[in-house]
Amino acid sequence: MKILLVDDDPIFLSLLTVSLSELGYEDVTLRTSGRDALERLKARDQFDVFLLDVDMDGMDGIELGKKIRKLRRYRDAVIIMVTARRDQPTIHAAFRLGASGYLTKPVNLNALGSLLVDAAMIRNRNLVLAEARKEVDAPVGYQGMLSGGPYNQIEFRSIQNFISLPAMTNYLSSISQKMIMDSMSLKFQVREFGELRSTMSPEEYHPILADAAESISLALKAVDPMITYTGGGQFVAVMKRSTVRVVLEMARLADEILQKMQSDVGEPARIRISIAVAEPFIPIDRPAPERNCLLSGAAAQNIIET
Repeated sequence: MKILLVDDDPIFLSLLTVSLSELGYEDVTLRTSGRDALERLKARDQFDVFLLDVDMDGMDGIELGKKIRKLRRYRDAVIIMVTARRDQPTIHAAFRLGASGYLTKPVNLNALGSLLVDAAMIRNRNLVLAEARKEVDAPVGYQGMLSGGPYNQIEFRSIQNFISLPAMTNYLSSISQKMIMDSMSLKFQVREFGELRSTMSPEEYHPILADAAESISLALKAVDPMITYTGGGQFVAVMKRSTVRVVLEMARLADEILQKMQSDVGEPARIRISIAVAEPFIPIDRPAPERNCLLSGAAAQNIIET
């Protein structure tokens, strides 16, 4: 894979280059500023992965990541933030711009290697999708993954606060245990998904899921959540802990908004959304990756079905 590493610390650049070499990644280009990085992207060769520092003079890594995402040929590229910052606003900002991962300095070599393995999978998936797009134009607002893809999900590019499932998993792995305990999650289930999948082609039911995603985003806009699609007609929204009753009232609006979307286009209001709310559950006797149930929703304690 071809990697662009951007950091204004030359010593760190040297150290991380050695680490990347130990992991088997030799094709690494170095830049010390966001402006120089963008200038380098004008060349015709294509990068697969971007490793960006957050705190840089001039253009910071968050702004650089946003500019990279606006370039058509890099809208699907893997962006990994590598920074000393551990605060929640910075982590949120990174994943909202579309970062796939977040590493804190000093960099853990195993964590870096794992993210780069994921990056290779994403790159291969993107190559397949690029070929598929040449044959079939994707409907506006969503892009369906090919059957059997590594994550078997839909990407909702234009919907506010949506991030990919791998990014959500990495986000929850990046935040501290305190941040997890200060969070809550909502699970939204399209009740008729089984019927949709059995009676419609993906091209027919994906727009319905896109409408459901849009309704969830609009309903929860005030609490600024992170939302992802976990498959099987299920969405999970993770947000700062608040009064459950208030958040549920907002969440119930998602079903109402979806009903209105269907009626506005002359469709019968037959697609409904059910909701469950979950508190974080962190049993100390289980491995760290298994401690957070925010993403699974129904696996957590204190579920409320509506």
